[in-house]
Amino acid sequence: MKKFLQIFALCALCVLAAPMVFAQNDEPVITATKDNFRNVIAAIKESCTLEIVGEIDTKTVKLLGDALRKKDFQGISFKLDMSKVTGLEHIENWSFGDCYCIDSVILPSGVRIIGKSAFCGAGGWSTNIKSITLSDTVQNIGDRAFWWCGILESIIIPDSVKIIGDSAFGSCWKIESVIIPDKVERIGSGAFYDCKNLKSVKLGSGVKSIGARTFERCPNLSEFIVDEKNEHIKFVDGILFNSDEASIICCIFDKDINSYVIPDSIESIEEWAFTDCHFKTVTIPNSVKKIGEYAFYGSDLESITIPAGIENIEKGVFAYCLFIKNLIIPSNIKKIGQVSFSNCKNLEYVTIQDGTENIDKWAFDDCGNLKSITIPATVKCIEKGAFENCTSLETINFTGAQTQWNSIKKGKDWNKNCPKTMKINFNYQE
Repeated sequence: MKKFLQIFALCALCVLAAPMVFAQNDEPVITATKDNFRNVIAAIKESCTLEIVGEIDTKTVKLLGDALRKKDFQGISFKLDMSKVTGLEHIENWSFGDCYCIDSVILPSGVRIIGKSAFCGAGGWSTNIKSITLSDTVQNIGDRAFWWCGILESIIIPDSVKIIGDSAFGSCWKIESVIIPDKVERIGSGAFYDCKNLKSVKLGSGVKSIGARTFERCPNLSEFIVDEKNEHIKFVDGILFNSDEASIICCIFDKDINSYVIPDSIESIEEWAFTDCHFKTVTIPNSVKKIGEYAFYGSDLESITIPAGIENIEKGVFAYCLFIKNLIIPSNIKKIGQVSFSNCKNLEYVTIQDGTENIDKWAFDDCGNLKSITIPATVKCIEKGAFENCTSLETINFTGAQTQWNSIKKGKDWNKNCPKTMKINFNYQE
């Protein structure tokens, strides 16, 4: 009887324990189900392929990710193989985010949605994921889904995908090429931001919209092809346009060109379109009615001519343009937006013509070489910190009387750290 009980106990232990086999490279393959994955993970003591099998739901996947995050693996890594999972359609937000023990992922057929931050790194730390196999049923890759997967070497986006979310593959530094299949309609903002080794991009025929900063900080990008059947996006001379060339989406290639003339058909320049570009001059036609936020942020522009069709200078449009020395803001401008010329370190002289009514927060903040600015009597409000840290500002030339100057609403610290010797010349005329 005693011997029978020992055999029975041993059989029971074998049933409860995770099956273990060995792959060709002698790395163990450990199998777990939704009922025993916690115990299986707790017992793992060496690197392995963690194979999840059987029917599983979204909630269980999140719990699986929690178990992987909590265990102190001390150098142990997993190949997460979910190819034999059934019934799973949605990998929930943050399911495997911050799971640094995972070095590869195989997703099961049937998954339609990869949630926000599903496999992303956190706190500026890259994950250790080197490869990802997406199933041919995935339709939506969520915002930041694979953000900070810094050693991910390649990605094959399935033909089933329709949406690539914001920052979905941002800071995937090792990816060298991307093929966007024909069913993809939207590529979110920053989807491939900071992909430092990205060299080649091919856009399919179905792409309708591309978000801001999608290919920013991709210094090695040298090949960009748009499918000839695409009716929504055009790529001409290093610039991405919408199909009728009414708006500029972004500048991709400009390394060996000093100047660019924007076509007369253009009505809008999208957010971040020319950020960090190397053009020294950009000719903007009067057809342009809108320049989006941060459109020329950090560019090498040496001069700016703002077209007559623009009414407001948007937030950060020319911030960190370090080579601009002189600036004329024309009479059609009603508002100079927040941080619009912030940190233009070499800006020395500014003339704002009659018509401008509002100089917004930190508009000229940290323009340390600014010596003189002409402000018209039409100005009604100078917001907080508008000229903060303009440490060389010697003169404000105001075209109205002192009473008009005094009536201007001025925000807190509008002239913080400006020289105490700064003078205001009233009733100024050129």
